[in-house]
Amino acid sequence: MEVFGLRRSLPIVPIGDGLWIASDAGLVLGDVEFIGRAGREVAKVVRQYDPDIIVTAEAKAIAMTYEAARNLGHGRFVIVRKSVKGYMKGYIAERVKSITTKEPPNPRTYR
Repeated sequence: MEVFGLRRSLPIVPIGDGLWIASDAGLVLGDVEFIGRAGREVAKVVRQYDPDIIVTAEAKAIAMTYEAARNLGHGRFVIVRKSVKGYMKGYIAERVKSITTKEPPNPRTYR
């Protein structure tokens, strides 16, 4: 594929019964050139909306969100998680079903 002028190959991987995805893990979890370019390009598009904060899902999008927030001049961004950890306080929780996570959400973690 070609994104932002960069050519990359993505492996096709099975994630469930008859469900396959083109895995972007190699791009967003270590491809510094891609992350930097994507963060700049996302910031260019998002800038017109003058966002107060940038929100991302944990974990693969954290690096690119960091780059986008940095390019927008933001000092912080928010990460959304699939589960609540013991150290988290004052969180907001919502049940969701993810196509890439086999286990259903644990109802005890939602308060």
